[in-house]
Amino acid sequence: MVEEERREKGKGREIIKALGFIVLTILLIFATSVVTLFLSGANRPIIISGGVETSENPSSVVSKEFLPTFDPIAGEEVIARLQTSDHLIKIYELRLAYDRKNKLLPMEMREKQFLIRDILHSTLITKNLEGLATEEGKEVLKLELMERINRILEKGQIKKVYILYVIQ
Repeated sequence: MVEEERREKGKGREIIKALGFIVLTILLIFATSVVTLFLSGANRPIIISGGVETSENPSSVVSKEFLPTFDPIAGEEVIARLQTSDHLIKIYELRLAYDRKNKLLPMEMREKQFLIRDILHSTLITKNLEGLATEEGKEVLKLELMERINRILEKGQIKKVYILYVIQ
């Protein structure tokens, strides 16, 4: 009887050891996967800016063909309700292109980032679905944004507006 109890306790310990080994192995595999993923750089998004694909900050890409850009919404979504409808517009990305030689303009845009976001929102709420659903409407929006933003800038002007949005 005593001998059987000892055998059962021994088997229980072996099972606990085996389960501990399995859990430890799974944790080790998970940790190795996370470290490998982090070191490979796969966690950085690929950004296409002005036709140049990069994993770096698009503003740091130097190319003779494309203007540098400033992102006033910095990866955040801007959401506004369109005029005369229940539709929402979500701005996923807004890039303001400027002359590479102007070193003061990016700093000014950073300082006026809140004003630029306000201009974006106040412009969007005046738009309707029919106007933004076409390519011409998108171009009109870009021109209007460029004109309104350039009015508040003192150290230079933006040359082009790139915008990515979805209407729901």
